[in-house]
Amino acid sequence: MLRLRAATRLPQLRASDVLAGRFDARKLRGKTVLVGTASDDIGDQFQIPGRGRKGGVYIQALAAETLKRGRPVSLGWLPALLLAL
Repeated sequence: MLRLRAATRLPQLRASDVLAGRFDARKLRGKTVLVGTASDDIGDQFQIPGRGRKGGVYIQALAAETLKRGRPVSLGWLPALLLAL
């Protein structure tokens, strides 16, 4: 059985704060950092089932977490077929 855990909010930093050094670098030490946008103006927004509208970097974070766990799950073609009906 596939168990999905509730998504936690991903920490975000503004690029301007990072460039100006206005952030606590200790919070990033030892972490995986993804760089992306969260702006509607860029057009990099997607609907994610159960999560709502999120930036493309959020999808990359989900993919990275899946790969880090080493357990990608293939559900095959059946769910897509059922969704299409």
